[in-house]
Amino acid sequence: MENRENEEKTIDLKMLLLGLLDRIWLILFVSVICAAAVGIFTKIGIDKKYTSTAQMFVQNKDIEVQNSAISSSDVAASASLVQVCQRVFTSDSMMAKLQDALTNAGYLYKNEEITEMISITSPDNNQVMVVNVVSESPEISQLVASALLANADTVYKEIVKVGSVQTISAATFPEEPSSPNLKKNILLGFAAGFVLICAIVVIIDICDTKIKPTDNLMDMYGAPLIAEIMDFDAEIK
Repeated sequence: MENRENEEKTIDLKMLLLGLLDRIWLILFVSVICAAAVGIFTKIGIDKKYTSTAQMFVQNKDIEVQNSAISSSDVAASASLVQVCQRVFTSDSMMAKLQDALTNAGYLYKNEEITEMISITSPDNNQVMVVNVVSESPEISQLVASALLANADTVYKEIVKVGSVQTISAATFPEEPSSPNLKKNILLGFAAGFVLICAIVVIIDICDTKIKPTDNLMDMYGAPLIAEIMDFDAEIK
């Protein structure tokens, strides 16, 4: 009995696979259409974003008064200051300076809009901070990142009172948009179309109870084929 059930499952899978192979051109056609639709939507329907990146180094002591070697406790303290910097560099004081830089360049942005552009992280959880500024313009992204670097040490000392911030790498100018990713979206569109049309084909085959000429009735029902009834209407036509 168990062997019989396994055979039926095997037959069903073979039939489903054959059904998919019989419609392979339809499946590929729909997949390509979906990929093209997603690509066109990505190209004209989603705003491009540009990311300017910079790096800064945080110390828990002023460079001018630090003559001795950096100890392990200094490194640990500096690493904890990174979290403070994430707050300091999105504070109202910093936003005011960034807003002035944008206004002088002819751009009008609210503080909330500028804050949303900026992300500050420490990938290795150490003294090095990575600043990413994302906007709809490469010039604006670089301008905001550069202004943040220029005012980082001043704002930091105004609020924290101790330590210093140094620039490791200047703000980059994004030549290409960081999002959306056209190639990735096209591949996702193709994959989504492929899965969708395959699912539709499988569902149609499962719901179709008609006996087809290619069906092996003996394998399907486990009984010998005694006779066939001809379709006389089809013969006349």
